[in-house]
Amino acid sequence: MASRFTALPLSSGESFILETDHKCKRYVILVDGGQSKRKNPKKNGLYKAIRQCCPDIADTIDIAICTHRDHDHAGGFPAFIETWLAEGNDIGEFWLPGGWAGAVEMSLTNPDRLVTTLRDGANTAADRIGEHDRYGETDVESMTSRSFPSRTLRSIQAEMYDMCIKASWPGDSKEQARANRSMEDYPSVGVSRTENAANSWGFTVEDWEAIRSDLETSAIHSEPLTDRAGTYHQLSGEFFVDEAFIDGSGERGHWISRHVFDGGNSTSQLARSLFRNIIDTAEAIRKIASAAVMFDIPVRWFDFSAFEKGAKPSGGIKGFLQPLNAVELGQAERETDALLLFFKLALTEQNVASLVFQRLETDSEPGAIFLGDSRLAFGTDEPERNFEKHLVQPNRPILYTAPHHGSRNNDRAYEVLADWLPDLFDASIAVRNGGVWNQTLSKYLSIKNRRCAQCYQCHGGDWSQPVQISSDGPKWNWPSSLGGECGVPKRKK
Repeated sequence: MASRFTALPLSSGESFILETDHKCKRYVILVDGGQSKRKNPKKNGLYKAIRQCCPDIADTIDIAICTHRDHDHAGGFPAFIETWLAEGNDIGEFWLPGGWAGAVEMSLTNPDRLVTTLRDGANTAADRIGEHDRYGETDVESMTSRSFPSRTLRSIQAEMYDMCIKASWPGDSKEQARANRSMEDYPSVGVSRTENAANSWGFTVEDWEAIRSDLETSAIHSEPLTDRAGTYHQLSGEFFVDEAFIDGSGERGHWISRHVFDGGNSTSQLARSLFRNIIDTAEAIRKIASAAVMFDIPVRWFDFSAFEKGAKPSGGIKGFLQPLNAVELGQAERETDALLLFFKLALTEQNVASLVFQRLETDSEPGAIFLGDSRLAFGTDEPERNFEKHLVQPNRPILYTAPHHGSRNNDRAYEVLADWLPDLFDASIAVRNGGVWNQTLSKYLSIKNRRCAQCYQCHGGDWSQPVQISSDGPKWNWPSSLGGECGVPKRKK
């Protein structure tokens, strides 16, 4: 069968489907999930889009990838998964950011403890920023030299990035050995799906079954982490947090934590902002992991920080779908240190750490690259150093997703791709999805072969179209079989 790539027409967010063949098996690959949080199949935008645009997909998504935690990529991932599975469908594997693995155990066995740990991590991170502001420290333990009120949360996260990388990847030989997972060892031959799933998430089968039983019978797992986060009460210069916990007998209880709080204190404000932001990441992890337990869905973890420290990309499915900027972890790594866990979840917010995957071309199938929000370069505020080339060189033009919805902030990626594909770049195809009303497009507009599934710039927020490109043997057909020509962005007033 021919390969078929679809940019799904969502009201908001980004999601792509690739239907293709590998070793006589048909694969359906979902990359990112938009941001719809509706769970009804008649209301969930991603579910409806797949059913309308990809009628050949029966009941299985073989690989569901989440490239990073930005809301327009991951916000709708949990709700779609719940809807898809509730309708009697299946998911073969999850491919997720490696930093998320640190929160899995607590999210499934003690969500209240997870909330407390992340709050402690946010408080410590805010304190260290405050120490730097006061004393001008310059070592890795400090993160900024500017005061909080004039900074956005995104800029603070960017300034924490270097510390996140150093904290989350020690880089010694033991860690390297643990990370460099063989691309042929999963799933294990002769091992049940339940055992494969449990082991991939870092549990024994016995623990896995116990967690599943608890998810089915305990009401505590239905309460959102944001509700568990406690209620802040500002009283006489202090605030109190009503924190829920589970005692040794499994009963719910509460304690009141007292914290000194100055309503105008920037460190306290920063801690609360960091905590509120990170709790959404934890909630997504918990929902995905819970679905995995209930339906025996294994996971692969892909760690960007290892790649940034010099490790060669590895993992995925050899000769088929491989990472270009991450190392597949050999096992799920638990994290009990509050600050490190906070860093690992905060790390996934950065666009620079967005996972990138290549569908390798073969004699009978065309190639594709899913760029997510990557610039294909290191650097948070501005690109600094291009990624080393680990692309498996194709012989024919490829299809690639426009980085960060075609934003000019990610124009560096086109330069890198042109360097990687010197004779093929101009003939390759770019497909854009998602984006926001105030986004500026630049180099994307110079791409001759391009299509947009969603475009605020030309058509406004209520416009979208499905973009679908099929292959003719080993080559992508162009123009696309579904999706009209791109327009010219309106001038901003």
